[in-house]
Amino acid sequence: MKKIKADVKRLAKDVKALAKKKIKTDVQRVTKEIKALAKKIEKLSKTVEKAPAKKPKAAAKKKAPAKKKTATKKVVKKKAAKKKVVKKKTATKKVAKKKAAKKKSVKKPGGDARKKVMQTIKRLRNQGKSYGQITKYLDSKKLPTFSGKGKWHAQTVANLLKSA
Repeated sequence: MKKIKADVKRLAKDVKALAKKKIKTDVQRVTKEIKALAKKIEKLSKTVEKAPAKKPKAAAKKKAPAKKKTATKKVVKKKAAKKKVVKKKTATKKVAKKKAAKKKSVKKPGGDARKKVMQTIKRLRNQGKSYGQITKYLDSKKLPTFSGKGKWHAQTVANLLKSA
């Protein structure tokens, strides 16, 4: 709150100084900032008024001693914990199978395909296309990246052209 008020005062001084210099654009900018800060002050003052006063901390209450758990409750908790572990294992197996399936289906372009992709990139660049436009074209034609994973990125295309 104090900081905002200080900013308002500083900006008011700036307005006066700029008015003397007759710099209209700066004056307009500073007046906008002053108005924005004035609105912030109004909002803050409203929230301060609405905020409830802090109550003094009450004396620390003594907790009643906890009851001892019975053996049956412990057994039930152990069984529930075992079930959770079983569920986690099956979930990780499913995820692992999906990842393995993805790895098998990845197609990496060979020597000829790689050359054709490079020729396409060079041709598009010579036509004046941006790196982003080239990546959109390669993705739309579903040409695989050289790693065989993911999508084409503008930086990758740029690096390939620099190294070629």
